[in-house]
Amino acid sequence: MVVIPLGSDTYELAENPLWWESKNSFLWVDIEQGNIFKYSLLDNTVECIISTPHRIGAFVLNQNDNILLLTEKGILRVKEKDNEYIIDSNYLYYYPLTGERFNDAICDRYGRIIAGIKRDDNSNQGRVVIFEKGKRSRVLIENIQISNGMGFSNDSKIFYHTDSLRKEIFKYDYNIKLGKISNRRVLYKNTGVGVPDGMTVDANNNIFTCIWDEGKILKIDPNHGKIIKEYLLPCKCCSSLIFGGCNLEKILVTSAKVSIDKASLTADDGKVFIVENISKGRLEYKAKIYD
Repeated sequence: MVVIPLGSDTYELAENPLWWESKNSFLWVDIEQGNIFKYSLLDNTVECIISTPHRIGAFVLNQNDNILLLTEKGILRVKEKDNEYIIDSNYLYYYPLTGERFNDAICDRYGRIIAGIKRDDNSNQGRVVIFEKGKRSRVLIENIQISNGMGFSNDSKIFYHTDSLRKEIFKYDYNIKLGKISNRRVLYKNTGVGVPDGMTVDANNNIFTCIWDEGKILKIDPNHGKIIKEYLLPCKCCSSLIFGGCNLEKILVTSAKVSIDKASLTADDGKVFIVENISKGRLEYKAKIYD
């Protein structure tokens, strides 16, 4: 394994990385600052491309390869013109409610957006909501403390979801035609001091999850929930990860410098890293919730 920090810049709460294939770039968000950053593999540069006054809990790419922001005020479109990113002020959805925000999101094969909602007080009123073209939003999962990493098996028959404060990754059967889940079971429960955070799934269906407060990535068997391998990172508060690069063999890992135990943070917390020589990923699906 090779771990390369992207410079010395740090972020308060870097999260939700995505691979932007058409731009040969990685994206991520600094949630509390409301900023989206882009790292270009073409020229090895990092830049802030979107800045808002609102917390951005997640974002996805749509079928036209534009960015959709899941802010604390609602879902917004971003249009690119002459290398500038312009936020459309017309909300696609007014969501979530006061005192809560989005936290992580993913698209399914049909282009639905599945998004976690967390309460600011981290109470168990969190939930997972699904947005689908031409339909009202609906709740997929309720009574969550901190909704976090999500993923799909390669055949889209299994949906994975993380509840961080419960330290558990759940596994559901997924009906792709209806966008519905069933048969919930616990796939993995962390027994250490840390909690599972963001996740991604590789080309072989293995689950990769960041363990917040333990500074490591776990490779987990999708059938039995056993740890296949651990990968240690230089930071403590690793938050999420995504595969990218021309062969989908690079991983961008985000981290944060917000922690209850500030004294235990390292100089590398809050940095973003490129990790190589672990596995090969697959492309994420894109949103199709409007024309």
